[in-house]
Amino acid sequence: MRWSFIGKIKTFFTVFILSCLIWIYADQVTTEYMTAVVNIQVLPAGGSDLIVKLITPQSGQIEATFAGPRARLERLKSDLQGKFKLVYYVKPTPKFEPIITADTIQIIKNQLKELYPAITVSSVDTPQIKIAVDKYIYVNMPVKVIIGTITTSEPVITPSQVKVRLPLSLYKKLTDEQKVITIDIEPELRKHLENQQIDQTFPLPQTLAGQEIQTDPLQVKVQLKIQQQFARKEVKRPIQVLLPLGLENKYIVDLRDKEITVPIIGPADLISNIKDQDIVPYIELVPADLTRPGSSYFPRRIKFLLPDGIKIDTEKLSRQPEVDFRLIERGKPLPTAVQ
Repeated sequence: MRWSFIGKIKTFFTVFILSCLIWIYADQVTTEYMTAVVNIQVLPAGGSDLIVKLITPQSGQIEATFAGPRARLERLKSDLQGKFKLVYYVKPTPKFEPIITADTIQIIKNQLKELYPAITVSSVDTPQIKIAVDKYIYVNMPVKVIIGTITTSEPVITPSQVKVRLPLSLYKKLTDEQKVITIDIEPELRKHLENQQIDQTFPLPQTLAGQEIQTDPLQVKVQLKIQQQFARKEVKRPIQVLLPLGLENKYIVDLRDKEITVPIIGPADLISNIKDQDIVPYIELVPADLTRPGSSYFPRRIKFLLPDGIKIDTEKLSRQPEVDFRLIERGKPLPTAVQ
């Protein structure tokens, strides 16, 4: 009885081990299918100057059906959550093509064969991926500074040209006027006094027409002198009259035009602080004018009394203006004007 019991136990274990081996073998040789979403990424091959962007599928996701042993599929399913990354490296070609395509199944197969040799790809929802390809080029561009409304000597820029790395597609879209690296230094210049020498470096912008670029060097030196700044203004003022001494109580001076708009120019700080009453347009009468009181008007050049540093803006007032006047004795009726 004892040997019979031991024999039964041996038989049980033998059957159990054989069953496990058969189950493991069956799992290895039985092909099952699994559908999963795979994230695909496109990158330029190492050492190339290519710029690549996936166009199709726009989402960067491919639905693929895999075939293989259940255990391997379970492992792949787990790895797709983080470890397995589908990457397609775009290599330069003898003839540059802005749009290329690649076989999706072949891409997946090439990456599966190293990590999951027992798994194959049976189908994908996107048979081909589409990739936009650009490339970096290197060109020399001049450097220009913007000084705004500030008056300066001619800026000296060192270096006056820099090497620029930018996409070929961007370069083709630029006009000749846009093929320049521009620095706006006006805000910095406004921090300095007039008649001051500027000798400092400025960082170059690393964008052009809204796209990233790379300049070599990254900064330039700018030398210039800030000159005295001028501003313009127009004021409307009444015309004053200077009579010979003692006659202001005897005569009334009638002006055909009572006011004049005076365009002035001067240092910006003076113009910003000037008051309208500081500008005095006037005419000056002389004793000889007293011989012609009556109804007729006579022309007289207008002179100006201006603060120091302020001048008449001759661009707006190219010749000295005149005003017509006549003298009327006080106490007498106003005569009818003669044109």
